[in-house]
Amino acid sequence: MFNNRFYTLAPKYLTFDGSSLVVPIIVSIIALYVMQAVKNKEWGLFAEISYFIGITVLFQLFIVGTYVY
Repeated sequence: MFNNRFYTLAPKYLTFDGSSLVVPIIVSIIALYVMQAVKNKEWGLFAEISYFIGITVLFQLFIVGTYVY
């Protein structure tokens, strides 16, 4: 799923077989853990989903985005 530029520029620990599936799953798990650690009991479902999406996008941007974009 990643483009060819990613596979030529990214470090080896991000370019293994299946990395286009495994890396987003790992980032999502880390984002879920962070969200669970900082969430407030008063948060509704919309706030939790928005925060999770925001953290996931931020992590993806810093981990993979520097090589893809």
